This record gives sequence, C-alpha cells and structure tokens, in this order.
Amino acid sequence: YFASILFNITADAAIACCNYCCNSTGTPITVAPGDTSTVASSDTSTVASSDTSTVASSDTSTVASSDTSTVASSDTSTVASSDTSIVAPGGTSIVASNDTSTVAPGVTSTVASSDTSTVASSDTSIVAPGGTSIVASSDTSTVASSDTSIVAPGGTSIVASSDTSTIAAGDTSTVAPGGTSIVASSDTSTIAPGVTSTVASSGTTTAVSGSNTTIVTSGGNTTTVTYRGASSHNGASGILLVLLLVFSIK
Repeated sequence: YFASILFNITADAAIACCNYCCNSTGTPITVAPGDTSTVASSDTSTVASSDTSTVASSDTSTVASSDTSTVASSDTSTVASSDTSIVAPGGTSIVASNDTSTVAPGVTSTVASSDTSTVASSDTSIVAPGGTSIVASSDTSTVASSDTSIVAPGGTSIVASSDTSTIAAGDTSTVAPGGTSIVASSDTSTIAPGVTSTVASSGTTTAVSGSNTTIVTSGGNTTTVTYRGASSHNGASGILLVLLLVFSIK
C-alpha cells in the first residue's frame, strides 16, 4: 500500500515488486554470471537448513567487515569455476554441522586479515583441482572435531605468514596426489591428539624456512617437517614415515 503511494503505481504492481525482491513467493533469487552480491557491514546472511546457495561462474560474493555469513545444518555452499569468495577483515564465515563447502576448479577462496573461518563438527571442506584456498596474515582457520579437510589433485591450500591452522581431535587432513599444502614462514600448524594427517602419493606438504613449527601431540600421529622446523612423533609414526619415504623414492 505504502509502496504503491510512494512510487505512484497500483497495489498489485507494488506487491509483485515486493514478491520478487523479497523472495516471498519462494522462488529462488539467482545471481547471474558477471554479477556481484554484497552483504554490507554489520549485516547477517543466513541460509537455512537443507538449502543450497550457489554463486555462478565469474561472480563475486563478498561478506563485508563485521558481517556474519552462516550456512545452517545440511546445507550446501558452492562457489563455481572462476568465482571469488572473499570474507573481509572482521567478517566471519561459518559452515554449520553436516554441511559441505566446495571450492571448484579455478576458484579462489580468500579469508582476509584478522578474519575467522570455521568448519563445524562433521563437515567437509574440499579444495578441488585447480582451486586455491588462502588464509591471509593473522587469520585463523579451524577444522572442528570429526571434520575432514581435503586438498584434491592440483588444488593448493596456503596459510600465509603469522597465521594459525588447527585441526582438532578426531579430524582428518588429506592432501591428495598432486595437491600442495603450504605453511608460510612464522606460521604454526597444530594437529591435536587422535588426528591423522595424510599426504598421499605425489602430494606435497611444504613448511617454508623461517622457524616454522609443526606440533603433533600425543595420540600416535604422523608428520613431516622441513628445514628449520620441529617435529615430534612416536616409534610407530617413525616407521610409517620411513616406509612412506621408501615408496616415494621407488
């Protein structure tokens, strides 16, 4: 009624506009290729249970400072090929329990300085071939208990300087053949008790020189650390490491 008076149109036309813009009809609103979807500062964007949020090819999805983007239980968030997903400084991106977050080939997922990216319990985070996942300086990336983090062949996972990457108890981190996982100078990678870190055949895990530390706490975990790094493993892990090296040489 007020819209019809304000814009000097019929009430039916005003209702139609509201239905389209507000999605009150239940019809999905699509962001087409080449478009930009922005959530402004202090806003909240929520995708409810069992929903799907898709950003099409060549689009940009940005969560501005102080905003929160939440994907609820059983939902799927997909960033298609050649797209960019950015969480700005102070923004928080949360994927709730049982959800799946996928970065497709050619896509770059960036968490900017001082941001937090959290994958909750029982979720799966996948970086597909050709996809790049970057955590910028001073950020924190956390994979909670029972989650799985996978870097597929040709995918690259980078944690930049001064960042922290934590894999909680009961989780699995896998770098598939041809995948690359890089922890830059001054960073810390921590694997909690009961966690397994696996680098498959032809996969590469690199800790750049400059006082990097890889910490493996008690619980029979296995790890490899390069130049200037520090490592701690039990006897069984040492045997597994030797076997891995032998098969790699062959």
